[in-house]
Amino acid sequence: MKTSFKRISSCTIVSMMFLLVSCTKSEDTATTRKAVKEYKLSEVIRISASGTDTTKITYNGNEVIQTTRYSNNTSVYTTTYTKGNGFYNSSVTVNNQPSFSSYMRVRANGFVDSVHSRRADKTINNISSYYYDNAGYCTRMISNYITYENDYNMYYENGNYKYWINHFRNFTTPSQNRQDSIVFEFTAIPDEVSYKTGMADRFGKAPKNLVQKRGYYNRLTRLLYQTWEYQYKINKAGLVSEEIWNIYDQPAARLIRTDTSRMKYID
Repeated sequence: MKTSFKRISSCTIVSMMFLLVSCTKSEDTATTRKAVKEYKLSEVIRISASGTDTTKITYNGNEVIQTTRYSNNTSVYTTTYTKGNGFYNSSVTVNNQPSFSSYMRVRANGFVDSVHSRRADKTINNISSYYYDNAGYCTRMISNYITYENDYNMYYENGNYKYWINHFRNFTTPSQNRQDSIVFEFTAIPDEVSYKTGMADRFGKAPKNLVQKRGYYNRLTRLLYQTWEYQYKINKAGLVSEEIWNIYDQPAARLIRTDTSRMKYID
């Protein structure tokens, strides 16, 4: 599987290196917290080698609107999610011109079980399906992009991911088919409110704690080929105010990417 660094929806859509460890800095652990779940993500600033991306999120009744601007691109990307009875409609515009539209069906448990996304010319971009256990955790996610698909099975232990198995299938070039194991390690810090996207809670119950590390293994060779590591800053409300994400090629432990995200919230 080619590891993707694009956005994801995930069961929120989110994925063992022994030489390096993550650390966390608390900005204020003595402050009495209010009801943390009342907070909503309102802004994310992502800083990487390619530039700075700023996403602002607003909430208005049945609408959630995400607007993203890129420092290396003059285009403005706006995604609008509109809640209906048992579904969400979403639309993406680039400089106010239609780009994508999606229909997201919601199950009785309140979680999205399928997404159908089309381009502006009405051709299918992707069809995704989500499956949940009785506790509300997402246990399988299949994202089909017509010529290929990723099929993730997620396994849990004590309220956190233990590992994922991904079946990557290339329908046009079957020789590229492969399977990966993604093994997780977690911090002791509670995952209070999603800091990735304003719609993350629609894709299943979040893990109990913040991820510290992901290890990507080729299931055929059983070799570790990549690790993702995370460091956090936590604000006085107990929310993630900064995430540093490092990606290493393995087994050489060669750093190939660093992203820093800074978050703001409203209550």
